[in-house]
Amino acid sequence: MKYGILGHPLGHSFSPRIHTALGNPGYGFFDLPEEALSAFFEAREFEGINVTRPYKRTVISYLTRISENARRIGAVNTIVQQENGSLTGYNTDSDGMKSALELANIDVRRTKALILGSGGTSRTAAAALADLGADEILIVSRHPKNEQTRNSRPSISAQKLQHSSPLQISYEEAYKYHPDADILVNTTPVGMYPDNGEAPLNLHKFPNLRGVLDVIYNPLRTALLLQAEELGIPYSNGLPMLVAQAVAAHLLYFPDAVSDSGNESLTGSTAAGGSLPDPDLLASLSRPILRDLRRECTNLVLIGMPGSGKSTIGQMLADKLGRPFVDLDLCIEEAEGRHP
Repeated sequence: MKYGILGHPLGHSFSPRIHTALGNPGYGFFDLPEEALSAFFEAREFEGINVTRPYKRTVISYLTRISENARRIGAVNTIVQQENGSLTGYNTDSDGMKSALELANIDVRRTKALILGSGGTSRTAAAALADLGADEILIVSRHPKNEQTRNSRPSISAQKLQHSSPLQISYEEAYKYHPDADILVNTTPVGMYPDNGEAPLNLHKFPNLRGVLDVIYNPLRTALLLQAEELGIPYSNGLPMLVAQAVAAHLLYFPDAVSDSGNESLTGSTAAGGSLPDPDLLASLSRPILRDLRRECTNLVLIGMPGSGKSTIGQMLADKLGRPFVDLDLCIEEAEGRHP
């Protein structure tokens, strides 16, 4: 296994599914505890790996060099072993986030953006929003911390993000001082399965919103995104981001795959530091994989009166779509050990 995803614990991951679809069937799991990392990197029995929690910062100490984008974000999610055995780290998460926003037709230019959460993904979001032209970026945290002195309307110019961390504010300050925010990105786990139904923020308090991105993709529509749908705000979950960052990583692993595709417009990333694919390319390569994943993740629920044909139609749909069929009446009867 020369390619895979490094993390611990990994649990369920779509990464092998995505990379197999991209033409890398040998992609697998490197589920390792932290004490095993030194031996893993010393052996270097891999050609390329993706990195997920909790090692996106930890792996930097094992690398020969990192890209400027990874340095700016302070995290690495893709590592490529060069021909001379050296290791180069990249961050394609920001490219995935930009692709997700663009696929959802969310225009970030000249906007004020709120990023919920102060973890590593929030830094990625800040970099992506700055690259896309946001004017102001704010980190909304339960426990805001700043080196700078905060005033009543703290914010950071996106142009200063290269050299400074975004200012943090509390949720109370977001409601009080920034109801004019245009873009909202949720990087917290609030609303993730099994805590469906929870939302980190009330979107009704932000009447100027013109785009919402929630990095969660289980469920596909969180309570936050259901609010956005209700209000008619363009939105995206985290699945397009997941797919696009994997596509960008694949092009780092296999730069020659670009020319092999026969599409001369593809400009793949090279291990020597070439440019990442343009947004249109990333979107075009992501769409078929994203379509299939959405089909796998989307459930159909049939509701109707007794005898209306739910079970019959449900089984027919399951057979047609290749999906499991669940009859809740039978599940309840089995759980209770009796029939109605």
